[in-house]
Amino acid sequence: MNSRPAQNRRVSNYYRILPWLGLPMGAGALYWVLRGLDPARLAAVISTAAVFPLLLLPLSVLLEQWLRAVKWRLLLASTKRIGSLRLLGAIMAGFLGNILAPVGVSPFVRGWLIARLEKLPFSHLMATVVVDRLTDAVAFLLFGLAALAAYGFPETMESVRVGFFWAMMTNLALISTLTAILAGWKAYARRPPGKTPMALQWIPGRVYRPLARFTRSFLEGVRLPGGLPALLVIAGASILMKLIALGYFVLAGMAFNVSLAPLDYLVLMVFLGFLNFFATSLKIVGGFTAGAIFALESFGVEVETALVMTLAVLGATQLTVIVAGSAALWVQGTTLAGLKSHSEAP
Repeated sequence: MNSRPAQNRRVSNYYRILPWLGLPMGAGALYWVLRGLDPARLAAVISTAAVFPLLLLPLSVLLEQWLRAVKWRLLLASTKRIGSLRLLGAIMAGFLGNILAPVGVSPFVRGWLIARLEKLPFSHLMATVVVDRLTDAVAFLLFGLAALAAYGFPETMESVRVGFFWAMMTNLALISTLTAILAGWKAYARRPPGKTPMALQWIPGRVYRPLARFTRSFLEGVRLPGGLPALLVIAGASILMKLIALGYFVLAGMAFNVSLAPLDYLVLMVFLGFLNFFATSLKIVGGFTAGAIFALESFGVEVETALVMTLAVLGATQLTVIVAGSAALWVQGTTLAGLKSHSEAP
């Protein structure tokens, strides 16, 4: 009797519970940051919005993810040449999966789509996604260290400075650990095939053999492209992506007549990057919104303006993902129902 469907149902049900667990936390945080909101002032702020900067927000989202597609194309070049536009479609469909599923599944969805379309091993695709995310983490660490070194945290924000420091150290430790594990794993996998290692002899052969095949396929994808130009493009794309993410709130500020200091935007980007990761992973509904409003208020932005700036960024991001992700699925012959089913049990 095959128990996999039952297992998938249990996993899916567990995932559906997550938003309900995070909902009270998000609702409480939103109530706290919006407790002084003035509806009349909110309407006045909305009426002053400049349209042009808001129109640039979706284009910025697409540009950022196109740079991710360029990175991914270079990471896949030694395996198969795939166009950046097709990879961009898979990336946007992956983010659409994040909206449909209660946990962050975009890496699995985009890997699954390209594996299906290009007839490549899913494990190999996931390895390239891991390397892509690792380069993102390195770029994010550099921006975080720059913010920590250059920003003059006032005494009232000493706890924030300490939090930044430990967040950066944790990020550095995770990057170093993952890099060391992957490097050691690849070195171990290069040994000539032979007997099962003594440490793994307790694993039944019917489990060990497919696991070994998956591992070898995965490790084949854990590599950077040869040649300095490709490496420079990957590094440059990772940095430019963070600068574009920093620019989201610059554009939102331009739309509502808010101008912060450059270092304020840098700190805001790093803070919201961490916040978005945890809020998405734990599905804390409204967590990013509450955190962004809190951060903007810390920089002297009134709550009504902070709210509309945050909603403008979120709205542009979500709308772009929905439109571009749905279009990509249609072109690639995948339905929303199929994507949702795959997203709920990756």
